[in-house]
Amino acid sequence: MKCPSCKSQLETIDFKSVKVERCPSCGGLWFDDHELHKAQRTEDPFLGFLHVDPWENPDKFKLAPGSRVCPKDQLPLYRATYDGSDITVDVCQDEHGMWLDQDDWRAILDWAHAHLAQDSFGGYLKHLGEEFAEVFSGHGTPAQEAKDIWVVTKLISYKFLSKAPILGRMISQLPT
Repeated sequence: MKCPSCKSQLETIDFKSVKVERCPSCGGLWFDDHELHKAQRTEDPFLGFLHVDPWENPDKFKLAPGSRVCPKDQLPLYRATYDGSDITVDVCQDEHGMWLDQDDWRAILDWAHAHLAQDSFGGYLKHLGEEFAEVFSGHGTPAQEAKDIWVVTKLISYKFLSKAPILGRMISQLPT
């Protein structure tokens, strides 16, 4: 496969326990469908329930035509901008994958961490409801969805610990 950015030959590497393609010239990364989410879970399990793939949360991205082509099918890639950020990645219109320029990975993680820090208690409850719904929708494996529910529950307890220490301590003592 050729790099969408500089046309160099891509090489397969192990990135955060996920096999991805990397350009040795420009440092960009090609993630096949859902590999970005898997790498994100490996990097920080507390970010696992935040879906960073455009296909999982299309309403959180603004799409525009791009100038690069998909290394898999040679069709044009679309520029996808993350909601409320200046992070823009290239995505395949047929969901074959997405291209991240060299610094995009770190920018996406920083954006996700900021999103977690700004989320309100109500936002976490909304995430918890979404995770319960995903158990039945078949989005992920039941074990992974159960882990996501556990993560969101832990984040809610941490939010309580910082906002209402007594109630937070009571929640943190509940069995997990």
